[in-house]
Amino acid sequence: MYDPKNLSKGVAFILMVAASIFLGTWPNIFKRNETHVRVELQYYVYAPMVCITAIVFTCIIGNVGSDKPDLFDDLNNLSTRGLRVFLALLAGATIATGNMLYVYGAHRVGISVGMFIQAAGAIVIGATLNYILEPTKSDPLLLFIAVGLSFLALCACTVANKIRSSQVAPANTVSYIINEDKETKKESSSVGVLFCVFSSICTAFFSPIFSMSVQGKDNENATIKVPEDRLSPYTAIFFWGIGFTTAGIIIPFCVLQSEKIRMPSANSNPLNHGKFYDYFLSGIAGVITGFANICIFTGGDSAGFAAALSISMSNPLIGCLWGIFYWHEFSNVPPSVWVMVSLMYLFYIASIIVVFFSIK
Repeated sequence: MYDPKNLSKGVAFILMVAASIFLGTWPNIFKRNETHVRVELQYYVYAPMVCITAIVFTCIIGNVGSDKPDLFDDLNNLSTRGLRVFLALLAGATIATGNMLYVYGAHRVGISVGMFIQAAGAIVIGATLNYILEPTKSDPLLLFIAVGLSFLALCACTVANKIRSSQVAPANTVSYIINEDKETKKESSSVGVLFCVFSSICTAFFSPIFSMSVQGKDNENATIKVPEDRLSPYTAIFFWGIGFTTAGIIIPFCVLQSEKIRMPSANSNPLNHGKFYDYFLSGIAGVITGFANICIFTGGDSAGFAAALSISMSNPLIGCLWGIFYWHEFSNVPPSVWVMVSLMYLFYIASIIVVFFSIK
């Protein structure tokens, strides 16, 4: 197999930027489909496609090159690495849960705001956790500055959302309640922010969990040592995909079954039906998400997961462009909102630049 640790700093950075573009793009497919088919039903296609993408990638790249052990060698020697496998599965389940919470939140507050809340929170928590696990791969002072800038971007985003929600409802979102009054829309926006905050917590934890599945047990710089042989990055991605799909199917199933019990008429919801093209697009979103996380994992194994998570979480810069120019989420808002959006961009771009220079 080809060892990602041999990647140069520049290539690792390119992979992280590619991840941010992918992560900023896939939610638009769910937003497009929200008037056609339920999120839970989309996940039945989306989650397996994430897994298939991860498995195809690992089976091809994980067996290329002369480095040993390759993927299949690694899979044949898992009997003493149960905890490592569990961590990889847990990382997949955690990010699958975070993605679903984000989709629910973005439905209420819009992609532009929702993505910034999720990503900034993930950087603040995730970069700190990853640094604790691998303190030698990042400059602590620069990483702390980057986290502070991300937090300022999050504050600007929160203020922008508060001003906007007091003026108008997010554009191009589906309302399940006809003729909602202003207070109901405000409440929906607040719930959306909470969904995005919980999503950021899940997103923050998945990277450190994955990192522990691939760290060597003899790594003297690791704060938490797992007393088992490490998984290769490709083997960890393999099980990560399985964990993602398992959670991505079980959680939507439970949500739908719970709704049927509470509201027997829910089965007649028109959003319970969709066309083939809607589900096809959900599958494309799964492929994009799969490649995004593969870029994070391979780049992170080389440059450190603290830096990988921070740079890849620049996805709101992409998502906000979609929200502003395609979905028109900031139409008819007061100038103060645009001031906050500009500050949000300024702080976030600055944090990404600082993170790049923090990589050792």
